[in-house]
Amino acid sequence: MEIRMNCDIFAYREEIFFGLSLKQILILLPGAMLSALIYMLLSGAGLSGTGGWAAIMISAPFVYFSVFRYQGMTGMETVMTLIRYIYLPKTYVLRKGSFSKEMREGTDAE
Repeated sequence: MEIRMNCDIFAYREEIFFGLSLKQILILLPGAMLSALIYMLLSGAGLSGTGGWAAIMISAPFVYFSVFRYQGMTGMETVMTLIRYIYLPKTYVLRKGSFSKEMREGTDAE
């Protein structure tokens, strides 16, 4: 007996506000508040142009970690995968025997 299942069910996300999930909103809120605070502090000091660029630079990591997706992974999952790939030791499979000897025996038999 075969039961067919819709493939789109695995990519389902609950959308709350403007198509964003709760996790995305909770990550974006501190970035928005921090960038607004920096903008207000710098524009109050007479640096409104610098404040705008500083606000963009401060909010960029929050946007990356919450909104963007790469191969089905969020930005946070992508960075964690990259860190694991670079810093964790690689595992190698060792087999008994000599690979070159097996290759020579295989060519002699022909």
